[in-house]
Amino acid sequence: MSTAGLLQAGAWNYLREEITVALECQRPVRINLHIDVTAAMSEPESMYANTVTYLLARVINHCFAGDATGLGQFDDDEWMELNENLNSWNENLPPSYKPYSRAPRAGNQFPSEWYLRPWHSEFQALTL
Repeated sequence: MSTAGLLQAGAWNYLREEITVALECQRPVRINLHIDVTAAMSEPESMYANTVTYLLARVINHCFAGDATGLGQFDDDEWMELNENLNSWNENLPPSYKPYSRAPRAGNQFPSEWYLRPWHSEFQALTL
């Protein structure tokens, strides 16, 4: 997963599709992957979107791990680690991941954030 190219892009695309299916079926994500989140911070900017995708998969696995109902024992230590990883990821985002504007949209009661980069559509969906 560390070598950029078509194989890496396909693997990340597969993981995103697997996340969708796992959520729909309320089951863990089928991944056999471990990424050092702090090491990923030194990768190109596009890797930040991949890293948060990986963190989402881990959160899903944490929530659906356990018995057949998917409601297994909740491990507080692992949950805290996931939270720390997400906070670290968020704190280390490059400036290009910040919205260029937070101007409110007329008639919308929710906060607005406006982005320009290609990876922002995926990034925004994952962080909502």
